[in-house]
Amino acid sequence: AAAYAGQLHDSLYTYARALNKTLQQDPNAYRNGKKILENVEMTFEGMSGLVKMSSRGMRSPTFYLDGIDAFGKQEQYGVIEVDGDIGIYKPLYTNETLLWWTRGGIRPLDEPLCGFTGKQVLLQIRPCSCITADPPLSDKIAFI
Repeated sequence: AAAYAGQLHDSLYTYARALNKTLQQDPNAYRNGKKILENVEMTFEGMSGLVKMSSRGMRSPTFYLDGIDAFGKQEQYGVIEVDGDIGIYKPLYTNETLLWWTRGGIRPLDEPLCGFTGKQVLLQIRPCSCITADPPLSDKIAFI
């Protein structure tokens, strides 16, 4: 339950602010959800981070890119703020090799060399020898 306490606080705080604004406009509108929704658009720094509420009562999410650095310390490497259908990425690092310290500072490829299904493997032809046994064991073949 403690993990969601910040979101619970922010949702109740949002409702209380919208209700307060609604009651200032009409003291009898406390049961009018439509009027309350008209006052829900707001932005504030909540317990769970930045809270941006749209006029439709939807929270615009903010995603945080966290990681563990080479010293075992948690670091925040970026923020993605979403507004409607648009996401805006804001890097919080100056050197990308810090993100990939476990890979020698090198970013992984966008697509593996063999492809995502493994069917883009380059065919490598290698010479091989074939040894067969004498006729009673001719069903046994070994490749070297």
